[in-house]
Amino acid sequence: MKPDVWCARSKACAVIDPVFDLDPASGHTSCRPVELIPSFVRERGLRLDWILDTHIHHDHISGASELRRLLGGAIAIGDRVGEVANAIADVYGLEPRFGTLDRFDRFLADREELPLGDFTIKVLATPGHTFDHLSFVVGDAVFTGDTLFMPDSGTARCDFHRGNAGALIQSIKHILDRADDVDLFACHDYGAGGRRVPAWQSTVGA
Repeated sequence: MKPDVWCARSKACAVIDPVFDLDPASGHTSCRPVELIPSFVRERGLRLDWILDTHIHHDHISGASELRRLLGGAIAIGDRVGEVANAIADVYGLEPRFGTLDRFDRFLADREELPLGDFTIKVLATPGHTFDHLSFVVGDAVFTGDTLFMPDSGTARCDFHRGNAGALIQSIKHILDRADDVDLFACHDYGAGGRRVPAWQSTVGA
């Protein structure tokens, strides 16, 4: 996702879900996507205040720590991430929490608010895909993480890390119970039906 949440007056910005590339076949990762962000931020004279993760799991490998090393800023994630870390640890036979939680600077609760210059980032708990999943509301836009994809792709899976389809449905209702012209920004685009043009922005109406 592009780091396009910023205040024009103060130059404060937030980056949502900076992640590494993952090749599922080989298991290899690349930090190249994260390394592209600093030039975007610096060219516009922005100051990185927040690095926001909507969630974590197997194929969502956060690059937040690397981005903080490059640009500074505080990393924030949902306050139930410890439960997800323990669920992952159970699957792979790792020690509980296996060093995950010390990477984060702030743990966010539902309806909490974060300052961003003249804006306020509102935290919206949207469990279902994972039970720590958050969406972020900024003005007339919602950054949905994996709760909603593009209209031709549907939603993320909810069959591991104690995901819950019923909870996901309720989370989707919370997002779609807004005006038709509210912008929605998705985490992934899988090009449903063979669509080759990448897309990441939609609306409630669409």
